[in-house]
Amino acid sequence: MGTRFLRIGISVLVLATIALEGCTTYLPEPDALMAGGDEGRLADLRGGRKLYISKCSGCHSLIPVDRFDDARWASEVAEMVSLNKVRLGGEEQAQLLRYLTTASRRPR
Repeated sequence: MGTRFLRIGISVLVLATIALEGCTTYLPEPDALMAGGDEGRLADLRGGRKLYISKCSGCHSLIPVDRFDDARWASEVAEMVSLNKVRLGGEEQAQLLRYLTTASRRPR
């Protein structure tokens, strides 16, 4: 009897893990490959990712970075800034876009 419940419990856990994996948002952590081996660019991309998480998740769920192409990301960010839904200085906006557009082209 105990073995049967254990198997059922493990099966439920595996199915829940699979279901939740599909719900995670794709936000790749920048690495040397993404930055083309450039340490300065790596730091910039990491900063852009932090901006995305801190500035955008306060109002809505984060969108997987590979959902939009470069032009759509530029449009989305510009719209959020113009509607005063997020406060970003010019360099912050550029850094955020560098992360989003670079990460969106990275294969899963």
